[in-house]
Amino acid sequence: VGGFGFSLPIDDLVEIRDGQGSLNDPAAGSPLALLGGLPFRDGTLPVFDLRPALGLPVAPEGAERSAVLVLCGRDGMWGGVVDRVEGIFPEANFIFSPLPPLLQRTVPLPYDGLWLWRGEPLHACSALALEAMRGAA
Repeated sequence: VGGFGFSLPIDDLVEIRDGQGSLNDPAAGSPLALLGGLPFRDGTLPVFDLRPALGLPVAPEGAERSAVLVLCGRDGMWGGVVDRVEGIFPEANFIFSPLPPLLQRTVPLPYDGLWLWRGEPLHACSALALEAMRGAA
């Protein structure tokens, strides 16, 4: 997302949807990061821009969406737009490192460490932490 990599536990992921589908317009007074709703099963899935939850600026108007991750939340499922999905890999392919003290902040973060994958650092996120930051953004 926004040039930064992140990872989620497989238990947080319901499915990966094509991001090119049409979204219903968000209701007036909706959070800034709410992009709209996506028809999903027997209802509508709220779809959010994950950038603000990760401390990045909101995606520009009309930005291309590669995929929507359908995630488990406290009050049900929700979608998060991502630029790219590399795939689903076993945890054994990753090396975890907690955040060093200089990178820790006094404000909550949506990640608690870094996974090293193929030489690339990925923010270790969870759907619940992203959801909490999404609500605060």
